[in-house]
Amino acid sequence: MPDHNPRETLDGVLERFLFQSDDEQFAVAVIKPDHASPTLKAAGELSGLHPGERVRLIGEMREDARFGRQFKVSASYPLLPHSVVGLKHFLAGGRIQSIGPKLAERMVNYFKERTLKVILEEPERLTEVNGIGQKRAREIAEQVKAQASHRDALIFLQSLGIQHAMANRLWKQLGEQAISRVR
Repeated sequence: MPDHNPRETLDGVLERFLFQSDDEQFAVAVIKPDHASPTLKAAGELSGLHPGERVRLIGEMREDARFGRQFKVSASYPLLPHSVVGLKHFLAGGRIQSIGPKLAERMVNYFKERTLKVILEEPERLTEVNGIGQKRAREIAEQVKAQASHRDALIFLQSLGIQHAMANRLWKQLGEQAISRVR
């Protein structure tokens, strides 16, 4: 039986938004795919994503009569970075309130590719970085864990066929209990 709802996965960096609806349920963005040189446009539910972060988009490539070739997005979520450059963008990108660009630079220069692992598994080690005390180390760890929980919840909820906007609303309402409560 033919698949009437083809789904492709596209991983890349969200470079910038070209359009966002007021309710943030629809957007058009420029994406730099991981394994392709030209950028492409992606249109659909892209709420909760920020320029500069790696993202996973689920949907299908289409040729739109009016707008040309674009990836029609049915689900999207941020990917946690693993490269030094990606880590710096992620930590300095505004999602983690306790970290600005200079602190992100110091943290990643010190811990390299292990930065997220240290934050999530050994947050007390953050005090090894100049400018981070125990209180700030706890704040950073809590904020990064919340981001990881949000990402995991979006992946889980969207895997059930729940649209991105609804998944975000469930997250806002249920927080870290979203997965267990929906199960």
